[in-house]
Amino acid sequence: NETSWIDWGRKEEMAAHFEFIKQLIAFRKRHSSIARSRFWRQDVTWYGCKGPISFVKDLRSFAWSLSGKAFNEPDLYVMVNAHWENQKFKFMEQGPWKAIIDTSIDSAEGFINEESAQIFNQPVYSVNGRSVVVFIR
Repeated sequence: NETSWIDWGRKEEMAAHFEFIKQLIAFRKRHSSIARSRFWRQDVTWYGCKGPISFVKDLRSFAWSLSGKAFNEPDLYVMVNAHWENQKFKFMEQGPWKAIIDTSIDSAEGFINEESAQIFNQPVYSVNGRSVVVFIR
């Protein structure tokens, strides 16, 4: 209907995407620091691929870190690559980090179990074109 315009007749065809969205909603619910009642203010820091962010009109790649300290939750580091080419991002905050979401992986497999996620302690991470990677610390 006009509220959502979702064609539920395609649910079976889009099963992997449906599962990914379910996992995304569950992730947001587990991390209340994301959906807080006020803007992130001092808890968020914005970055470019290799240093401070420059808010230019054709910005295609950026990152941010969100402190979970006020909610007694882990910190998040998100890399967004809207460019069609892969981009190398420099971690602007010390790790180690665990990659737990990668939208360049098939929809149903884009989520990585937080307990079994591989620890990543390198200074640079390559993000595939038109994808988002979420890390947890």
